[in-house]
Formats: sequence, C-alpha cells, structure tokens
Amino acid sequence: MITELQPLQEPELNSVWIEHREEIYRFLGKALNNVIQHAQPPHGTATQVWISLGQQGVRCTLTIANDASIVESTICGRKKGGYGNKMMDAIASELPDGVWEMLNLPNGQVRVTLSWRLS
Repeated sequence: MITELQPLQEPELNSVWIEHREEIYRFLGKALNNVIQHAQPPHGTATQVWISLGQQGVRCTLTIANDASIVESTICGRKKGGYGNKMMDAIASELPDGVWEMLNLPNGQVRVTLSWRLS
C-alpha cells in the first residue's frame, strides 16, 4: 500500500465536522473494499493500492486506486451499483458538495475518488 496523505486544514472541531470525518473514514473502507475486490483473482491482478488525500483551497480529494490488469472474461459478469456503491452514494451526499466516482481505466486500473468542500 502506498499512501500520499496531505494534512487537511480542518475547521474548528464541532459535532458536524466530526460526523463528516467519520463518514469520510467509512467511505474509505468501502472504497478500499471495492478497489481490492475488483483487483483480485478471478477479476484482476493487483500488486499495489494507492491512497491519496489532498486539499486545494476548500476542496478536498480522497483517491483510492490499484494497479490491476482486469481479466477480460470477468468484466461482463460484474454487477454495477451494488450495496457498497449505494453506501458510497449516501456518504458522499452527506458531505458538503460531496461527489464520488469509480473509474475502470483501460489498463484495468480501478480508481475511486471522493471530493468534498471543507466548511
């Protein structure tokens, strides 16, 4: 696992920010599960997972990705929009201007990105 974590300029601690932070941790767990599940045999062959956290102005971005090569025969059998994705939808919707996406890149890499505004 490779991490690139930039400290966030967190707002003053209050109950709203603490709840948002807990939701971000929950999202990280769901995203890690997705990235690893989609990269392990029989779906693919990952050897590394990257986690990146950064901030530009008030916008924060959390990215989780693998270096997998997808096995072609498994692409058609995958379900879209499972429980994990629904949970990540719900978590992103609770964050200020929260949005997320999961990309299956042409080289087989799976990348999940969450971004939100620090209030």
